[in-house]
Amino acid sequence: MTSNLADMLAGWKSNNNSCSVTAKLNGGTLVIDGAGALCNDVLDEYRPNFNNGYTDRRSEITTLIIRGGVTSIPASAFSNYTNLNNVTIEYGNTALVFESNYQAFSGSSIGNLKLRRNISYYVSPFQGSYGGTTSLTSLEIGNSVTSINDNCFRNCNELETVNFGSGLTSIGYNAFSGCSSLASPLNIPNGVTNIGSSAFYNCSSAPSLIIPGSVETIGSSAFSNCTSLNGVTIEYGNTALVFESNYQAFSGSSIGSLKLRRNISYYVSPFQGGYGGTTSLTSLEIGNSVTSINDNCFRNCNELETVNFGIGLTSIGYNAFSGCSSLASPLNIPDGVTSIGSSAFYNCSSAPSLIIPGSVETIGSSAFANGRGINLMLF
Repeated sequence: MTSNLADMLAGWKSNNNSCSVTAKLNGGTLVIDGAGALCNDVLDEYRPNFNNGYTDRRSEITTLIIRGGVTSIPASAFSNYTNLNNVTIEYGNTALVFESNYQAFSGSSIGNLKLRRNISYYVSPFQGSYGGTTSLTSLEIGNSVTSINDNCFRNCNELETVNFGSGLTSIGYNAFSGCSSLASPLNIPNGVTNIGSSAFYNCSSAPSLIIPGSVETIGSSAFSNCTSLNGVTIEYGNTALVFESNYQAFSGSSIGSLKLRRNISYYVSPFQGGYGGTTSLTSLEIGNSVTSINDNCFRNCNELETVNFGIGLTSIGYNAFSGCSSLASPLNIPDGVTSIGSSAFYNCSSAPSLIIPGSVETIGSSAFANGRGINLMLF
């Protein structure tokens, strides 16, 4: 029995020593280093267990650095590190895997995160919804990160600032949903091609948004309930920007100013007021690269006051500005427009004047009906 027990202990020690990843504490900074998977046993020196006489040293740790050679983190590895304020996940050749659905940082008080590599998970280690950290206030995403996956920072409701890296290509479903304290401008980096459904849902403190020309698709409700979102710029792109689904990307958001510099495609317009979309739009600038304002695009934007048309415009669709009753700028249709759809400017009752250029070939029924004070000029 004694021999068997000795053999078992020797085997346990051998297995324990086989872990090539170390955890070393120096002046409040815990460094996880080595090549391969982090073993739970390596962390036992700092958390209460039989082998260390149940001594808990987790409160000593204020900074955590995970080196790039580490390949995976076990479940609950850094749970209840109550003074853990700074976490850096350094660049690595592969995604860092967070194992299991038990969050690695549950109950820990991360304030600042520097994320410099892709991560993989079943449940995000930073998501607030499942007992993860909600104390995160600052996030820096490195240039080597290509994807922010689904639910990654969902309900991190104390997150105030995000700096995106230049290597980003996709932002997943619910990635920042519920980050209601996020007060930095949402400057999506050029290179991102997809923004997932509800990606920034209820980011109610974000003041502005720039969508670069690289973005190809935006999911449903991506920017819904962003109630402080005053300025939106959609930059020029080689193809039309596709708004997916019939759930509006900006429903419940308070866009004041929109700069539209590329064509857009949609099932239901993301700016249309009639289906729960934004009705707070007051200023619209249409860039020279926009060739078409599609059907219902700005329908019932009843607070819209000014529109500046670009010179590249060739068509204005059905109901495009119908119900824009506060539109008080002259309707100077640019030369080059060939068709104006039915009810395109229906009930634009505040527009003072209208210029229709010689390029216009067709005007649909009721295109300018109920335009009570309009002075018409034909060229």
